[in-house]
Amino acid sequence: IDEIISSTTGGIYLGKTIFKDEFNSEALNDNCTFYNRAKNNNYDVIYLDEEGGIYPGERKRWESILDIRLNPRVLDCRDVIFTWGEFQKNYFSEKKGSTRVINTGHPRFDLNKSQYKGLYKGEIESIVSKYTPYILVNTNFTLANSNIGMKYTFGYHSNDPDLIESWAHTSIICINFIKLIHRLSISFPKMNIIVRPHPSENPDYYKTTFNGLTNVIVNSDGPVGPWIMGAELIIHDGCSTAVEAYFAKIPAIIQVIITILFGS
Repeated sequence: IDEIISSTTGGIYLGKTIFKDEFNSEALNDNCTFYNRAKNNNYDVIYLDEEGGIYPGERKRWESILDIRLNPRVLDCRDVIFTWGEFQKNYFSEKKGSTRVINTGHPRFDLNKSQYKGLYKGEIESIVSKYTPYILVNTNFTLANSNIGMKYTFGYHSNDPDLIESWAHTSIICINFIKLIHRLSISFPKMNIIVRPHPSENPDYYKTTFNGLTNVIVNSDGPVGPWIMGAELIIHDGCSTAVEAYFAKIPAIIQVIITILFGS
């Protein structure tokens, strides 16, 4: 996307994560490099942040997360912020400057509701005919298993203690996921287990660790919606696919609960 925007003029960027890092006064210019390039090439920005929407903790915690995700004062009067709900809309509206803020909801959630299931009918039938019954396991461990290697995690901040803690925590959870899937494979030999790596992860890591488990398939083909709708159950660790499963009326269990049930 960066290359396309750098080599073209006049357009609309609809998406998330247009800024590099958490917002702070020292890093503001660096954070806005991509945004400024887009504006210099006559692009307008429609900012739809799909990395948030459901946050832990109390209201103050939610606000602090929104502050990290976006500083709406950076955007100009031609840009628009689309939000998941009224909380985000009201909070960004208080800080927006000249930017418009519109509560649109998010299509990732809406498309999992029963009235839209027919849109995925062909994909669901194709998946179900090949893999049913199956458990869908969604991973999200980029810090531990980036598709560009450890330079993603340590390339710029290897001396950051918080980063080291996050990397260690993510690595432990990733290892426990692998242990869990091995246990499930043995305990439910007639059930397929579909492991769907996050797009930023290296799928070969999982193909190697699950080599020889005939009922464990690493597959990230197509959008996740049809895979959720065809599953008996999804297992995750703080992943927004659990919210999609909720709207699709598919049971979703966080990994730690399974670990308690099956042991460490």
